[in-house]
Amino acid sequence: MDMKNLKQIAFKHKDLLSPPYNKIITMDGFDAICELSEHFYGEIHLIPSIRHIFSPCIKQEVLKQEVLETFKTHKLTELSRKYGYTARTLRSWIDTYKKTS
Repeated sequence: MDMKNLKQIAFKHKDLLSPPYNKIITMDGFDAICELSEHFYGEIHLIPSIRHIFSPCIKQEVLKQEVLETFKTHKLTELSRKYGYTARTLRSWIDTYKKTS
């Protein structure tokens, strides 16, 4: 069966698909389902919560904010040790902050 016919059948009978797939096809379309199948065929994946997915990004933003609030009263080497980033990285954050403020 060619992809055009499969696409028509899939949309016509999407209510017969298993719950995650009918939701994905409704949200992102047929091409998204095909791409997911190509990349992850035969694998089992658990999809974590949104909060868990983006926690590294949120953590770094919170950390940056803490550094920006304390860099005037603490030495860069102290902050570097405390947060586990190099002084160069912290200096970069501070310089970017100063340019945008």
